[in-house]
Amino acid sequence: MSACAGPKITSAAGHVPRGIDDDYCHQIVSEARLKEPTGKVTWVQRSRANHFFDCEAMQAAAGYLLNVQRIRCKINRKLLREALAGSRQPLRRW
Repeated sequence: MSACAGPKITSAAGHVPRGIDDDYCHQIVSEARLKEPTGKVTWVQRSRANHFFDCEAMQAAAGYLLNVQRIRCKINRKLLREALAGSRQPLRRW
């Protein structure tokens, strides 16, 4: 089991590059969003060290404000394959 393993929640699964250290992984899973049977949503802090989680959340918020989810771009797949050929690293699941 990876050091990034948090509670067994399939909807929160993700991938991180192989070089990521355990401190990053622990900070990413330091908070959990829980939905109560009444429908109320609460955040539960599991660890005080959550700076990387906060950075990821702020980046997602900034992207949302800039509407980046609607940006369409054309990818030249041949150039992309050539660029990734030498730098491909396997990902580990957390």
